[in-house]
Amino acid sequence: MISTFGPPAGAEAGTIFYSQNDLTGQGKVYKMDLATDINGKESPPSIYWGFRKGKTKSMEKVKIVCRYMDGKMVKGYTQDFFPNKPSFHIFPTENSNLKESVEVFLRELKAIFFVRDFTGRPDYDERKQYTPSDRPSGRIVEVTFTDGETLVGSTLGYDPKRSGFFIFPADPKSNNARVFALSKAVRLVRYL
Repeated sequence: MISTFGPPAGAEAGTIFYSQNDLTGQGKVYKMDLATDINGKESPPSIYWGFRKGKTKSMEKVKIVCRYMDGKMVKGYTQDFFPNKPSFHIFPTENSNLKESVEVFLRELKAIFFVRDFTGRPDYDERKQYTPSDRPSGRIVEVTFTDGETLVGSTLGYDPKRSGFFIFPADPKSNNARVFALSKAVRLVRYL
């Protein structure tokens, strides 16, 4: 199963790629083209990606919860998060426009949780291990943040020299579809 959060690195206009929505599990084949960013400007495919259906489109908004290093938490929607960019925008509602958004800087964050819903299930005891029948993609890791919080899941690209990495929770019933952990907020990554 291939899962991407955008086009393959270095992709150019005309490149065909498969992308799976980790929230729904459904995938689509896309053709790289110039895309419209949140300001309505055409941008090169290395920055934004889209597909042509008469006219290029920007990415759909996804639900996120931003956890800051100081403990602050902000819930909303984003459509312009990229791990290699220093900032992105968070919108209070799915239909908000750019004027209602707030710019979020990665340097201030602990992690970005891509969630299924904003209420979650506080009473749910999330599974912290894989079952023998599970077949996770990537390496299985236990991530301990500097504040003591621990996540167990799989990652396709942990490198402590990068600003962060994605974790896909071990529990398929987790409210988190994936988590982007900022390396500076991680105390320990242990391979299981």
